[in-house]
Amino acid sequence: MSRRILVACYEPPGYGGASTATYALYERLRAETSCAAYVSLVDGSLEPFLRERFGDAYGNPRALPDVHTHVLARRFHDPQPRLAELVRTVAPDVVLAVGYIAALVLKHAAPDTPLVFLTAGCDQIDAYLARYGDATAVLDALRTTERPMLFHALEREAVERADLVVAHAPLVHELLRRFYPTHAGKLYPDVVWMAEWIHGEAARHADLARPFDERDVDLLFVASRWNRPEKNLPLVRAIVAGCPELRSHVAGLLDDPLGGAVAHGLVASRRELFALMGRARVVVGPSAWDAAPGILFEAAALGANVVTSPNSGNWPLCHPDLLVEPYTADAFIDRARRAVRRPYASRVDAILGARSYRTLVDILAVV
Repeated sequence: MSRRILVACYEPPGYGGASTATYALYERLRAETSCAAYVSLVDGSLEPFLRERFGDAYGNPRALPDVHTHVLARRFHDPQPRLAELVRTVAPDVVLAVGYIAALVLKHAAPDTPLVFLTAGCDQIDAYLARYGDATAVLDALRTTERPMLFHALEREAVERADLVVAHAPLVHELLRRFYPTHAGKLYPDVVWMAEWIHGEAARHADLARPFDERDVDLLFVASRWNRPEKNLPLVRAIVAGCPELRSHVAGLLDDPLGGAVAHGLVASRRELFALMGRARVVVGPSAWDAAPGILFEAAALGANVVTSPNSGNWPLCHPDLLVEPYTADAFIDRARRAVRRPYASRVDAILGARSYRTLVDILAVV
C-alpha cells in the first residue's frame, strides 16, 4: 500500500476492547507498510488513572513506530488544535477511525481527508435497551419500525460526516441499516470482522493454553468495567450463584464484591489476561448487548469454550450446543454446565476465512 493511512481510536490499548483490537490491527498494517501512523485518543480526566494502572507508555505498550497519544482536554466538538497539527504532520491520504468518537474528532480535525468509519459498536441502541432489555429484542422492534427515533446525536453526526461506514459484525450492520436508512448508500455491503488480528494476537500466546482437563478455572467472565448496564452484572451474579459447584472467576473493575467468584480486577497485562484465559474451560459472554467482544475471539484462540447469546455480535463463532437461547439465567447455567465437561470446537475458522483484513486494506486503497 502506497497511500498513507492514519488509524485512530478512542481509549488506549488494553483498556477497551475496540482500542485493543485497533492497536493489533495497526501492528499488522505496520508489518506490511511504513505508510501508516496511529493516534490513541484519551479522555483527559482518565489520564492519571491510565498512567497509574498501565504506566507512562499506556498509549503505545509495544513501542510500535509512529504511534501518538492525544489527550482530549475538551469536549469532542471543541477545537483540537494539537490534533489538527498532528494530522497535518502525518499528512494521511485516508483516515481509518474506529468508533464514533474517533470518527467525529478526526473529521473535525481533518475535514478534507477521506474518512472510513469502522464501527466499534452502535450506541444508538442504548436508549432502546432500557425499554426492550437486550439487542435481539431491540432488533425485533426495529424491524417493524419505519423511521426509528435517534437519541445519540454524536454517533448520528459521525455517520453523516464519514465518507464510508464499515460494520464489524452482522448485528451491527443490521442495526446501522435500521437506524440510518437515509445513509444506506455509504454503508459498506459486507461485514469486516476484526477477528483476524484479535485472534492472531492471542494465538501468539498459545503456549499459555493448558490442556482442557488441567484447567483450574471453570467459568471466566471478562470486561474492562462491569458497571456498564449492557454488561449485565446481575446476570453474572445469577450465573455464579446458580453454579456453586463451578470455579468462577471475574476479570475487570467491580464496584462491589461478587460472592462466589474470584475477582481479578482490571488485568492490565495482555499476557496475564491470556494466561487467565488459558486456564479457563469456559469464557462466558453474558452481555445484553455487545457488538463483537474481542474476548470471545481470544478465548477461541486459547482453547476455551465460548458460551454466549445472539446479543453478542460475534455469536456465530459459538458452537451450536453452547449458544444461549432464550436469553435467561437458566439457559446460561445449562450451557455453562455443559461446556465445562469437554472441549467443543468453535466456529471461528469460518469467520477467519472471510479474509476481512485484506478487504479492509483494499477499501483503504481506494476511498
